[in-house]
Amino acid sequence: MKKNFIKLCVNAVSLVIVAWIVPGISIKFWPAAVLAALVIIILNAFLRPVLLLLTWPLTFLTLGFFTLFVNGLIFFIAARVVSGFDVSGVWTACFGALLMSIVNFILDIFLSFHGNMRFQIYNNGRGNSHEGGKRYNDVIDAEIKEEK
Repeated sequence: MKKNFIKLCVNAVSLVIVAWIVPGISIKFWPAAVLAALVIIILNAFLRPVLLLLTWPLTFLTLGFFTLFVNGLIFFIAARVVSGFDVSGVWTACFGALLMSIVNFILDIFLSFHGNMRFQIYNNGRGNSHEGGKRYNDVIDAEIKEEK
């Protein structure tokens, strides 16, 4: 439940950032951003797989580029459903969906490193560099422990 709430908040913040950057996208108030983020999450969970299944030949022919159009269509549908969240056109929605994916990726990176990371540095045979009979030179081993 906590992860879903955090995901909703991250999507709402990234939606506000996208609306601030892209001229054709506007959000009138914060509850509209949260509601639009929720609608986008629901549409991505239920409608996006159906659209991707129906358009897989076109996605295959365009080497995956058509997925950008599917994401933009979901973004555009969310704008039509939620009042207070406006998108001027389909191409603006495609650009907004692309930018929202990038911002979500960056925010997820910053939120995922919350102290559960362990580093082990191996330097030219010094330290604990033998693992399974192999010798590592100048290697940094990083491990992230997931909380369940």
